[in-house]
Amino acid sequence: MVMTASEKLAKRRKRCVQKHYEGRTIVIYGAGENAQATIEIAQEMTDSIVVCDKDWERIRQVGNYSVVDPGFLAGNRSKYYVLVSILKEYQDVREFLEHCGFCDEKDYCYWSLTLYKSIFAQKYPNGYDDSWGNRIIGDLNGATVKFLGVDSTIEVQEGFKGNGTIITVYSGVNLEVGEDVTVNHGRWLFFDDTKCRIGKRCNFIGSGSITLWPSSYLDIGDFGSFQIRYFFATISNAKVIVGKDALFARGVTVRSGDGHPLYDLLSGKRLPEKKYVILHDHVWVGQETIILGDTEIETGCMIGAKSLVKGDFPNNVMIAGQMARIIRKNIAWSKEPLEYGVEDLPKKYRQLTIDAPEEE
Repeated sequence: MVMTASEKLAKRRKRCVQKHYEGRTIVIYGAGENAQATIEIAQEMTDSIVVCDKDWERIRQVGNYSVVDPGFLAGNRSKYYVLVSILKEYQDVREFLEHCGFCDEKDYCYWSLTLYKSIFAQKYPNGYDDSWGNRIIGDLNGATVKFLGVDSTIEVQEGFKGNGTIITVYSGVNLEVGEDVTVNHGRWLFFDDTKCRIGKRCNFIGSGSITLWPSSYLDIGDFGSFQIRYFFATISNAKVIVGKDALFARGVTVRSGDGHPLYDLLSGKRLPEKKYVILHDHVWVGQETIILGDTEIETGCMIGAKSLVKGDFPNNVMIAGQMARIIRKNIAWSKEPLEYGVEDLPKKYRQLTIDAPEEE
């Protein structure tokens, strides 16, 4: 049976709590609406449970447990591990627990709250790791990471420049960034169990975004150049692959799927989900183009501005239109200045088109 993302997160959190509570009595802090669910989690680990709340004189009972004044926690971190059942993180709760001598993660955690930490690059130039299994390897150099889960790894190689980028990750995320990559004011969001690899010397020139839904994959090859307002989005269990030496003009969107389910009203069945976008090496995408799921574009192609692209296209063709079609074959293009000759292009980027449909 496949676990939901919330079930996976609960399992991972339970493992982290089991690692740290070390046989201590578990204290449920907060006797509100979520207290009973948190008690049930604690009961899976121990029979030694106490419930407390600062409003204990009004809330006397939660299930079979009497609610007591939390003052007994002061100076007793060696005896108690605290699960905070409150749905919102209040600063006074954190301050109270730390005043009592409790350390975040090792002695208490917010079980019901989405795990949230903002890790600022300037504070962790040599990397970061926590007891929830989250890691940063390398210097993020101006980027911020928000961990909203557990067991995620971000690894950046030498020369990375984050420049105001915010990277938000849930659980089980793996992000690998190659050497000398620059990202300017990006907004990158990775849901559970996603993987992303950015090749070396890629340049995300202006602000843009990446959103990967659970169990999906994005791979961007070396030497890519992406102008402002780029947008990559995958649906769950899908992939987007961009080859080496890509050139994206402003406002390009790449979507692996529709984002919402579509149905055939005659049969009542859901239409097949789109699962992939593959751009091979050295593809130039014109301004404000949208590339849809179930698309594969071979090496050396050029896509005209404001095109809507879907389907399979052979190598070294010019594509344009809505819907996009081949308007010229046997073309080649270069990132270099105008005086750069076609003979100076790598041979693999100036091959005659293979099996191209006849031009209209």
